[in-house]
Amino acid sequence: MCYNGIVFEKTPTASSEKESPVKTLFKVFVTKDISEHPTFEEAFRAFFNEVRTMVAQGTSWQVLETMCWIEGVFEAEGKTLRSPLYFYDARDFAIDAGLLVHVNDKASIAEPTPTIPLHEVLTTFIRSGLTELRELRELMEMDAELRAHL
Repeated sequence: MCYNGIVFEKTPTASSEKESPVKTLFKVFVTKDISEHPTFEEAFRAFFNEVRTMVAQGTSWQVLETMCWIEGVFEAEGKTLRSPLYFYDARDFAIDAGLLVHVNDKASIAEPTPTIPLHEVLTTFIRSGLTELRELRELMEMDAELRAHL
């Protein structure tokens, strides 16, 4: 797989003990707290636990939507790609990957924790970043159009 001049080889898993040409780091942002994790699985577990605590304390959905995300940092061949995965996208990806499951009508981390292939994690983060860029471009076009009419 090639993205923006960076060649990413398919590797067995994101948490594999085999040396991957792609170095990964996942930063969990929950309001003002930031933690770092070597795999998406570990990052999502921390993210989920923090969000669950916030919900139990009565946090609004707006706070979850605007102040909680996981940033993927992917480095290969001396180049770095950073991309966010916001609240709903992180949740949806975790469900699709079998990491987040429902047990007795409650969301829970699957046990044993599944290992998600790195190419799936990378693809998800790239797709999320491209969506953000597209939305930003649309906002900039709307802004330019409004300014033209002032």
